[in-house]
Formats: sequence, C-alpha cells, structure tokens
Amino acid sequence: CCKRLGKLFAETDLVGDWLGAEIYNVQVTETTHHFLILKEIAEVSRENGYPMLVEGNLSSSLIAYLLGITNVNPLKAHYYCENEECSEIYETINDNAFGIDAEDKLCPKCKRKMTKDGYSLKFIAWGPLREPKVPDFSIEIAPEIRPFIEDRLNQRFALVKSDEDVLTCALFEAK
Repeated sequence: CCKRLGKLFAETDLVGDWLGAEIYNVQVTETTHHFLILKEIAEVSRENGYPMLVEGNLSSSLIAYLLGITNVNPLKAHYYCENEECSEIYETINDNAFGIDAEDKLCPKCKRKMTKDGYSLKFIAWGPLREPKVPDFSIEIAPEIRPFIEDRLNQRFALVKSDEDVLTCALFEAK
C-alpha cells in the first residue's frame, strides 16, 4: 500500500494519516488475511476479464483501493500523474465533490493528462479508532472464474479442501 501510495500522491500527509488509521484497524482486528485473499481474487478476476463487485464498508477502504480490490478511492478529489509522481489534492475540484467529474488537467511537469480520482468520502471504512471493527463485506464473483480463483488461492495459501467451498471458508482458514 505504501509503495503505491507514494506513486499516486506526492503530498501524503493527509493520505498517510488515513492509511495509518486503516492499517491500525487491520492490525487490531487481525484481518490482514482478508485483504491478501481478496487481492488475489481481484487479480485473478481481472486477469481473466471478469468483474468483481465488493459491497460493505470494505468497498470504501483506502487499503482495498491501493491493493486493487476496489476502484473506489475514498480520498478527497484529486489529480495525479504516475509518470512524474506528482499530485494535487483539493476539497473540491471546480465544485465537483468527485475527482472523476473534474475537468481535464495537464501535469505541470510532463504535460501529459493527469488522472482524475477521489470520491471525497468523509469516513474511514471501519469507523472510529477507539472502536475498531472487523471489515464488513461481501463479494460477487462470476461462477466461471471460481476454478481459477481456487487454483490461485491453493497455490498462494494452500487453502483448498476438496469437500469445502474455498471461497466461503478461505477467509476464515487463512489465520
């Protein structure tokens, strides 16, 4: 997460604070394995051309965004340029709460079109730090992709058991 964060955001104080709060929640709730497994599922789905729908508070998680589990970036509306590792974060961009609705802008360094991002969510996925909660989520996966996901999870985590549904039990067995 920190590696991708540095590529996307040159000014990382606010972003780093948000990520730090989420990492704290992941550590306290001992749910690192959830994210590692979901990252693999998302990668396999994308590699094979299948969409994956994530619902629940995980869908607004910065960690889930940085790992590629979800496309929802909860941070403030912003532009970034991966070529030059520069970014500009705003409360709103031209009265747009969502960065994706902003006007096009060129990178001041390389003059290429910057990426518009950010949904300006006002909350951290699991609520206040004083009361960390286990991530609440559900995922929808096309049935055709399940064998590929089972193979990947078995390779990475040795989780497949012939008499159990790996996608149901994997998140609980990974600990």
